[in-house]
Amino acid sequence: MINLRFDKQLFVADFLQRLELLQKGIAAHRKSNFTGSMLMHHTMQSTKFMSKWIEEKNKKQD
Repeated sequence: MINLRFDKQLFVADFLQRLELLQKGIAAHRKSNFTGSMLMHHTMQSTKFMSKWIEEKNKKQD
């Protein structure tokens, strides 16, 4: 039963078509992807503050 429900051949064509559509409209997709934008923002902020912390830590060692 589970092999029929999740048979790869049932989903390959739709999946590839979806990927192709996303590639063609990647700019619009990224604009409308709120969750992805938030994750990217917070990743960049985390990196920024980690680098500031490392700078301050290294200053104290000198």
